Amino acid sequence: MSEVDAYVARAVVALLVIVLLALAAWLAARRWACIGRTRHGRHLELIEVLLISVHGRLLVVRAGERTFLLGVTAQSVSLLAELKLSGGQESLDSKSDHGTNNSA
Repeated sequence: MSEVDAYVARAVVALLVIVLLALAAWLAARRWACIGRTRHGRHLELIEVLLISVHGRLLVVRAGERTFLLGVTAQSVSLLAELKLSGGQESLDSKSDHGTNNSA
């Protein structure tokens, strides 16, 4: 085997090792990125929607372990209440600031 052939063989092996390390890092990042996510890899879950008017609706949204009642219009999103689980059902805990409007 000539010197050039040995050099090419070492370069191919080094390139193969780099590709395998990159693949292993990518797989590890995908696996660890899933930690802390809820069902289907999502943090938010839309539980229910109630249409109130043409442009207004109420949403029940679960974010992790917490559930919220949101009022949504074409111009804003308002947190109306945080819902607490009691006996397997959602129940109204307490009303939040009614003046809190978060622009969409």
